[in-house]
Amino acid sequence: MKNLSTVSRIVFVVAFLCYASCLAQQASRKPDGVKGATWESTFDFDNELYPSFVLSMGGRTLNAPSDPHFFGDPLGLARVLIRPTMPNAKVHVEVQVEGFAGLSAMDATLGEAGQEYVISPALRWNYSRLENVNQSVPANVTYKVSVNGTAGQQTRPIRVRSVNDVPFEIDLPDGKQTDLSFLFAGYVNESHPFVETLLQEALQYQAVNSFVGYQGGPDAVRLQVFALWNVLQRRNLHYSNIATASASSPSGTVHSQAVRFMDQSITAQQANCVDGSVLFASLMYKIGIQPLLVVKPGHMFVGYYLDPDHKEFEFLETTMLGTGQPSLLQNAAFSWLNQPLASESYREFIQAVQVASNVYTQEVGPALQQHTLHYLMIDVAKARQAGINAIPHKEQTQ
Repeated sequence: MKNLSTVSRIVFVVAFLCYASCLAQQASRKPDGVKGATWESTFDFDNELYPSFVLSMGGRTLNAPSDPHFFGDPLGLARVLIRPTMPNAKVHVEVQVEGFAGLSAMDATLGEAGQEYVISPALRWNYSRLENVNQSVPANVTYKVSVNGTAGQQTRPIRVRSVNDVPFEIDLPDGKQTDLSFLFAGYVNESHPFVETLLQEALQYQAVNSFVGYQGGPDAVRLQVFALWNVLQRRNLHYSNIATASASSPSGTVHSQAVRFMDQSITAQQANCVDGSVLFASLMYKIGIQPLLVVKPGHMFVGYYLDPDHKEFEFLETTMLGTGQPSLLQNAAFSWLNQPLASESYREFIQAVQVASNVYTQEVGPALQQHTLHYLMIDVAKARQAGINAIPHKEQTQ
């Protein structure tokens, strides 16, 4: 089964596929010359900076590949391609992303004359600034290169995308695609301040008396997930297919979509399939139920393990959340007269479980077994272990 137990390898491959793709797709540039070398600048993701990528991958330390012609951070994004004209050239590279990354520098010795090298400094990101970008804005990246004491400089304009935008796939020059959909795990945020608010509301409606994770067995797990479903129904959360990103890739090779954070979905009372899945996953992860994000072409739904040993799991189609509403008054709690399992809300919940489980059994499961492209099951706990961070978010006040 394809899941995020191999995410470290995936991330490593992604770093270089992004790099290769962006080099192939960028407009032809005449390399700048300094005494002793020619060089040019590049910026991954088609000259666009995705805060979601930086924030979800931030803090990871990946070893540079066993390539004697690569120096620096595989996830550095801003790179210099340099070809020395003499052996053992001493190179100093500086990169600064206007307003988003401070001056970042790296030194290297390039042993072979005529060989192309890649220098990728570890960028000193302004994470607070990145998490507050809510619409696309322009920025400049300044590159400075010194070879044996002779300096040159380039400035490259880029676009900084909204923190809601996720680059989920890249088209490569050979016609293949790189799947980046594991980045959706960054929008699962069990520590979001809104999580506790929703959990407290759910307890008030008394579908369950407490959230105990796996202590009560599979039926208790399912009932806890229903309690989350029920409180979101009472919040009038409806499906919306809006997923348009804040911009689009200049060359069309980087595919992205917008994902709402939890508070944005609740406030807007709408969620697309990804919004709803990461919302449920955030709540489940907080109460000790291990969630899964199930990706298929054009769609996502959420799953969860029914036991602590991860032997049983089932799925939930979150887009069905708004197809019905509890027949009770919005503020009426369940009681001995109105049992949760006999409610209209629970029947709708079970129907959503059955629909998602059928899709998994008939389509997704076989595709995962065959390692079919565009199918992925993201174990959120394994994503965290592999270093995929929750993207912090606090709705800005006007």
